[in-house]
Amino acid sequence: LIIVADKMSNDRKNIVVGAIQWLFQPNSNINYSVISLMYAFGSLLFIILYIFDQWASSQLARESSTKEQNASSPLIKELHSSLEGIHLVFSPFFPCLLWSLILLRNSSRAHRDEAEEVAQKKND
Repeated sequence: LIIVADKMSNDRKNIVVGAIQWLFQPNSNINYSVISLMYAFGSLLFIILYIFDQWASSQLARESSTKEQNASSPLIKELHSSLEGIHLVFSPFFPCLLWSLILLRNSSRAHRDEAEEVAQKKND
């Protein structure tokens, strides 16, 4: 009974390890540098929108505490109300960027290894 349970746990471990390896195995038909650039652009957009949201919130808080109305106040209020929290839509781009960079590294290693094999076959 213990041997069967141990065998089942090893099978589950192999399934989990296989699934994790599959996630990081690059496909030779995909250009991971383009994917990484797109995820980097989404991450940059997240950062820009987050900074704007924080800046606009601080401006509105300062105006409400000083009771001072600037000419740009209606514009800041409108932009802040329109874009408040929109940066959260782009937050998944960070982990996707990390994943695509790992795949890019693995893909470049695979291409380098293939090139070395071809060069070695030519020398033989």
